[in-house]
Amino acid sequence: MTLKLCASRANAFSPFRPTSSTRTTHPTVPRKAPRRENPESEDPMNVAELMLSPVHTCLKQDNLARAAQIMWEHDSGALPVLDDLGLGEPVAMITDRDICMAAYTQGKPLSEIQVTTAASHHLTSVPSDDSVQFALSLMAKHQVHRLPVADREET
Repeated sequence: MTLKLCASRANAFSPFRPTSSTRTTHPTVPRKAPRRENPESEDPMNVAELMLSPVHTCLKQDNLARAAQIMWEHDSGALPVLDDLGLGEPVAMITDRDICMAAYTQGKPLSEIQVTTAASHHLTSVPSDDSVQFALSLMAKHQVHRLPVADREET
């Protein structure tokens, strides 16, 4: 299985307005959507043309401090959560907002809260050959800003 995250740093793939970042040590450079060789083509753009790779992940038994560290080091706002062994398909997604809300509502240090308690276990994903329009409709329907792209590899 190949895992990628369907979003862009410039939020060109998000149906929601981008938010400003107060973090100054790793400024985000807006990136343009890739140009198609034939823009008049009737074929719809597919998710593979916009997804980010590589995708960094965390494990469901990791604590929130570890998840926050991975997000900080890789300038990411969300991580797919993998099972105990780190193999297979994602079992959840965790966002920077999930981490903040868990810390606030549980009143504990991040190192004492497991990812699995704060992550969203209702996971919506798309294969890389789906159209961008379909992915956008899923994002709007499920009110998410990012989609994991999970393709099964042939064995």
